[in-house]
Amino acid sequence: RTPFTKTFEMDFAGRFDKYPSFKTNFVPKVGAKWTAQEGLAFRGTYSEGFRAPALSQVASGGAQFFLNGTVDPVRCPDGVTPKPGADTTDCSKSVSGVGGSNPELKPEKSKGFSLGMIYSPTKDIDVLIDTYKVRQENEVALGSATYLLEHPDRFPADAITRDTNPLNQLKDANGNPIPGTGPLIAVKTPYGSGQPSTATSLGGVPLYSTYYPDCKVPSWKTFDVGYMYNGIKNLQLGLNISNVFDKPAPYYPGSNTSTTVQQGYSSGLYTNTGRYSRLTAKYIFN
Repeated sequence: RTPFTKTFEMDFAGRFDKYPSFKTNFVPKVGAKWTAQEGLAFRGTYSEGFRAPALSQVASGGAQFFLNGTVDPVRCPDGVTPKPGADTTDCSKSVSGVGGSNPELKPEKSKGFSLGMIYSPTKDIDVLIDTYKVRQENEVALGSATYLLEHPDRFPADAITRDTNPLNQLKDANGNPIPGTGPLIAVKTPYGSGQPSTATSLGGVPLYSTYYPDCKVPSWKTFDVGYMYNGIKNLQLGLNISNVFDKPAPYYPGSNTSTTVQQGYSSGLYTNTGRYSRLTAKYIFN
């Protein structure tokens, strides 16, 4: 932290990252605080972020997971009634899933800034107002297994594994087995990075354009209040209420890592707790 004057100070930080196959990257962070007058101060920060793709996202093998309640659109098109020769389990079954590696993934990068004000009308009251904005680029997202099953022609041939035993395949009108209609065994969903200007989904995750046609996650504004009481010797009592108006976090499909993990929001930026209160007490023994 560097105090330039009695009322203005700044702090600086930075980090170098170097990974195989990626050039050296430097991410800075700069903060500043200006005390306009006693009891009133303004602050702001600017920072950048960098994250290289995980080994399981770029190397052969990928990351394995399991999918429950998967609907096979070939053997149970409406998700309720299986086709002749299929089984009710085809309408809701457990299958193995693998996050298919993508060696073309690029590092995730971000830029963010924040502006805020600290107002202290008395020694016992502080009012803090902060706003921030974060822009993420080339974010890695795991494609949706449901989207893959419904659009197999858009993915590699090995993305879907089925039972090839003719006895378990669906039959045509002449009773002949139909290739590619055996029970579903496993899926390989690809990792995607970045968004083209014509994108209608995030990393192959459906419903994104339904919520946000412009491919942007909206801002999330919350109002928090806190009070600290020091009127009793050696005792400090505090009350904090977060998200007073109980505003839900915006939908963020990149957090859905599989059909069984539908988080729906970015845990790095938001919370799903809603409005909550916290009462604290601190006693200092002499």
